[in-house]
Amino acid sequence: MTKKRVPGDERLDLLNDPLDYQILRTLPPEGTLAFGAYQTGKTALEVRKDVGDGTIGTMVLSARIRVMAELGLLVKHKGLGTGGKYVWQITPKGQSLLQTWEASND
Repeated sequence: MTKKRVPGDERLDLLNDPLDYQILRTLPPEGTLAFGAYQTGKTALEVRKDVGDGTIGTMVLSARIRVMAELGLLVKHKGLGTGGKYVWQITPKGQSLLQTWEASND
């Protein structure tokens, strides 16, 4: 039986090591701007090219990105232009978790 989620429960057990950390590593920090005015980041398709050299499916990466967003590790912004695509950035919480993971795996 699964435990019910309670406020303050970070649920970091939902992370897939090392895939999720590789995704976190490729994204720019929250607040990164293009031309000093527009939020910039990477789409799931761009992350796919950086992680696993394109061998991991976009559906898998999109699912992992959404899980990390629910955990507060990533934030989604409307991308530049009229393509209707969303870009992702890593939050300070995500950066802290990534640094901890990298330190423990060096």
